[in-house]
Amino acid sequence: MKIEYLSESNPDYKCLEEYIANGSFAPVSKQWLIDAQTENKLGINSMTSQSDELFSNEKTDSTIKHQLSSNTTVPTKYDSLLQYTLVSTLMNKITSSAEILAVNNQQTPCFASLPTGEGNASALKLPGSSKVFLLFDSHLFTFCSLFSKAFSLCLPIIVNEDENVEYSVELSQLKSHIENNSNQCIDKIQDLLHCFCINKKPLEAKSYLAPEVYLPLINVLKDGMQLMIVGHEFGHFCSGHLDNEFQSAVINSAIEDDLSELHTREYEADFLGALLAIQALNSDGRDVALSYAAVELFYSAMILCARYSRFILGKKDEHFEETESAAHPTFINRKHLIRHAVKNVEGIEKYRDIIDILGEFSDQCVDMLWIEIMKKSSS
Repeated sequence: MKIEYLSESNPDYKCLEEYIANGSFAPVSKQWLIDAQTENKLGINSMTSQSDELFSNEKTDSTIKHQLSSNTTVPTKYDSLLQYTLVSTLMNKITSSAEILAVNNQQTPCFASLPTGEGNASALKLPGSSKVFLLFDSHLFTFCSLFSKAFSLCLPIIVNEDENVEYSVELSQLKSHIENNSNQCIDKIQDLLHCFCINKKPLEAKSYLAPEVYLPLINVLKDGMQLMIVGHEFGHFCSGHLDNEFQSAVINSAIEDDLSELHTREYEADFLGALLAIQALNSDGRDVALSYAAVELFYSAMILCARYSRFILGKKDEHFEETESAAHPTFINRKHLIRHAVKNVEGIEKYRDIIDILGEFSDQCVDMLWIEIMKKSSS
C-alpha cells in the first residue's frame, strides 16, 4: 500500500500543484511538504498494520481486503492524507445534499487542502486546467473542531425533573455560567483564538477532554461549521445554476438592490451553502433548528476571530465594528442575512420561532464571551 499523487498522472492536478508551488493560493512553506510526507507515511503505516491484521482473518470480506490493499490517492504532494479524507467526507455529504435539493450542476469540482494558516478557502478554475477546484486551508477545519468543543463548554447544563441532562437557553443562566468560568471555558476559547488568529496554528492550543455530556452537542456543532465551509465554496461553484425557487428565496427576502456584484455572490454562496449543510445534517438525523444553529456558529466564530485580531493590534474598543472589504461583506451581516433568508425556505419556515430563539441566544453568548475575553486579555 502506498500513496499515489494525482499531480503525477493527471494534468489538471499537475496544474494545481504548480499553482500551489507558485504561491498563488498562499505563500508556500517548505515545511508543508515535510509535514505532509511525514504525516502521510505515518498514516500509510497505520493503514498497513490494520490491513495485515484483517488479512490474518480468513473470514474478512474480500472487498474490504481489496480496499485496504489498494493504493491511496491524494491531490498533490502538499496535501495531507488525513485532511484530504476529512474534506472528501464533507464533499460527499454536500454533493449528496445537492442531489436531494436538485441543485443543477454539470460536474463535481475537484478539491484539496493546504495548511496555509490564513483561514482561507477559494473556488476557482486554474489556467490550463479543465476542472474547477475548491481549495481549503486545513487549519480552518481544525479550528472549527476545537472551537465547537470550547464553545459548547460555555453553555450551561441543567438536569430536568426526569433527571435528563439539557442545555439551558436561559440568558440569565448563560451569563452566570460564563462569568463564573468554572470550567475555564473563557480560557479555552481565548487560547484557541490566539493560536489560530495570531500564531496561525490552532493545534498549538492546550489540549483537554470535554465532559462526556457535551459530546453530542460538540459533534453537531463541529459538523455544521465544517459543512458550511465546504458548502459555501460549493455554492460559488454552483452560482447561477440554482433553481428559481432558491434564487427568489434569497434575493427577494434578503438581498438589497444596492449591493455590489461581489457581495451579492458571497450572500448567494452563503445561502446555498447553508441549505446544503442543513440538508446534510438533517440526512444524518440531526434536528433542523439545531442544524441551522450549528451552521451559523461558523460566522459567530469568525466574528470572534475578527474582534480578537483587532484587539491584539491595540484597538481595544468594546463595541467592535467589523469592516467589510470590496470582495466580502462583514461576517455579522452575512450571519444575519442567512438567518433571515433561510427562515423563508419551504420546509424550514415552520422552525422560524426556534431559529430566532437559538439565534438570539447565540448572539448574546458571543457578546458575553467577548466581554470576558477582553477582561482576561487586559489583565
